[in-house]
Amino acid sequence: MSNAVSLKVSEPQRMFVAEALGGAEVFVTASQAGDFLELHPATVQRFAREGLIPAHPVAGGRRKHWRFLRSELAEWLRARTGKSDGSVDR
Repeated sequence: MSNAVSLKVSEPQRMFVAEALGGAEVFVTASQAGDFLELHPATVQRFAREGLIPAHPVAGGRRKHWRFLRSELAEWLRARTGKSDGSVDR
């Protein structure tokens, strides 16, 4: 019998940390950015490719992978909605 411990861990979410705004901020995926912006992840990726939203390319295979800073997305959303408090009309 082996002394090794086997842990069952689901696929970990990759987190990329950037030094921004005086502290560590986590980059989020297109899916997480989509949840925040209430957009489909494919739309978020398209907007990133077209330069419509603030995004950061991550080296990958044939396709670019994009990561997003929530603070930048919040600023983009505030500018787009014209509201200083970040609230959105429904």
